Amino acid sequence: MILIGNGARHSIFGLILIFSTFSLAFGQDAAPTGSNPALAGYADYNEVTRRVQELEKSSWASARSLVQTAGGREVWLLTLGDPREGCVHPFADGPLTVSFKEPPAFLIVGNVHAPHVVGCEIALGIAEDLVAKATAGDEGVVNFLKRFTVYVIPSPTPDATEKNFTRRPWREQTGNLRPTDDDRDFEIGEDPPSELNGDDWITMMRVHDDLGTHRAHDQDPRLLVPVDPKKNERGAFRLFVEAVDSDKDGSFGEDASDGVDFNRNHTFNYKYFGKGSGPHQVSEPETRAVVDFAFDHPNIAVVLTMTPEDNLFKPWRANAQAEREAIKTTLLTADAPFTDFLAERFRNLHGGKDALESPKGEGSFSEWAYFHYGRWSFASRGWWIPKTDPPKAEKLDDDAKTDESKDASADGLPAIGPNAGALANQDPQPGARRGGAGGGRRGGGPPGDASGAATSASDGAAGSAREGQGSQASQTAQELNALNWFAANQIEGFVDWTPIVHPDFPNQTVEVGGFKPFYRLNPPAETIPSLIGPHVAWLLEVGGHLPTIELRDAKVESLGANLFRVTCKVTNTSFLPTMPEMGRVSREGYPLQVILEGNQGSKLEFIEGSQRNSISRLDGLGGNAEQSWIVRVSGEANFSGRLLVYGPTITPVETKVEFK
Repeated sequence: MILIGNGARHSIFGLILIFSTFSLAFGQDAAPTGSNPALAGYADYNEVTRRVQELEKSSWASARSLVQTAGGREVWLLTLGDPREGCVHPFADGPLTVSFKEPPAFLIVGNVHAPHVVGCEIALGIAEDLVAKATAGDEGVVNFLKRFTVYVIPSPTPDATEKNFTRRPWREQTGNLRPTDDDRDFEIGEDPPSELNGDDWITMMRVHDDLGTHRAHDQDPRLLVPVDPKKNERGAFRLFVEAVDSDKDGSFGEDASDGVDFNRNHTFNYKYFGKGSGPHQVSEPETRAVVDFAFDHPNIAVVLTMTPEDNLFKPWRANAQAEREAIKTTLLTADAPFTDFLAERFRNLHGGKDALESPKGEGSFSEWAYFHYGRWSFASRGWWIPKTDPPKAEKLDDDAKTDESKDASADGLPAIGPNAGALANQDPQPGARRGGAGGGRRGGGPPGDASGAATSASDGAAGSAREGQGSQASQTAQELNALNWFAANQIEGFVDWTPIVHPDFPNQTVEVGGFKPFYRLNPPAETIPSLIGPHVAWLLEVGGHLPTIELRDAKVESLGANLFRVTCKVTNTSFLPTMPEMGRVSREGYPLQVILEGNQGSKLEFIEGSQRNSISRLDGLGGNAEQSWIVRVSGEANFSGRLLVYGPTITPVETKVEFK
């Protein structure tokens, strides 16, 4: 905890805000700015800092910065727990023990995928909810925070996140402020996406071509789907991100110098030379600071990451055959029953249905936390667009049907149809629709969608694999559902196809349109409070399943001549093992330590066994390990000692032993 008074703390926060403003004004963050209408009601960096500062006023929370970014922003860490200063594990100061100053802990990390700003909101909201309930005397939360520490990093990549709030034209950006050569042609930022139709959004452009790769969808011609030559399907369009070919290499919008992506910069399944991966693993100050913090805190037992790479609604699957390989790349079969159970409990608490498929990470944080950090690692998307019925078709008379059929132009432009008005790229009345000039938001529902579809642009690339759309049929169904949801909630999340004159396609019909970024990834802001409660309830429940160690059947048997045999069973009475099997395999999990020691007036000579033994892993619900020593006791007449079991991810236990 920060050992300074509240006044000093708040002065420091003020200085940080001033310094950050100066750095952003004169540093590397220069770019056309504005206020993203898709993120109206969400907390930008300054608002996150204000809320962190507000939490600091509580005795249940402290805050500090893990690192300052290139843009002068702080990566905030909140620590929630027992407000008693200097509180340590009981019995942690014996002659051979390691002193753990923090109880077993949870680590909650917000939007590792920078455009997924709802992840920051949920992580910060969890901290606010826990502190508010503890302050109000909620018995369950008070007991939880007395037993566990909760570390919260609301936004591990604040520079990248802030781009999505302020950098125009609007597109989903995942990288920090490091200059990068995204297309590896020895030029930096020479071919960014370009806003071509005057609406301030980067979407897609389609070029009419009878040998194209895409065709209009049968149900809704606004959507484009890839053609299948094996089915004798004919294309009508070629599809590109909205851009001009600035470097004349035949590609569009492939190098905006988008920086390094926090969620592609970790060591597991790292994609060398990939866009956003960075010059090497853990190359960025933000990544290094979070990873170092994790390794410096062995008391972390569970990691919860807010990310589209969800494994709570779409749990990881074990693969016994792959498990035989030396390098583990799938969930271990020994861990699967526990992750499946806790994921099912989360689904029951959350209540969402029809969850999206999750993408496989490439250098992602949540996968690193399991495979290379060896902890229970769970990932929550938080929200996706709920299943929505299509609008009821309007009954048209014969004249109207004839007029509609004439809407299709001679060069093959699809008719938009009677529902286009609700989704057209028009300036609405202030506050009328999310996404318009007024930035109004409507439309809650079960917790949303990370896009990356054929008719959307994500981080300067069409069809971003980061968003995990599943099969083409599944992706198309999600797009159709998104259009239904937009229409039902008066959200302008789609730009109708608009003809433009494009310098790279002379004498060809080119149109700009498609899904706006952010709208399928983040819900309307008023939905956020309903997403926090299920996560808090799940954390409290998981706390009840973390290992509880008991010393059972402790016995001392006299063998004569001051020789004694000491035996006991170290038993785990809770559901979860003392570490994941991956923690044992990776050797990143800390084994339990079992110590037999005499009191201050007695001396133990170990004839058989060592004074300190290690137990690698105990299964849950009765998993046990028998311990045995033979010792010679000398010293005072009344010989006594104690058995102690401790480890960074458990609450230590001890029992007294008498040598008689």
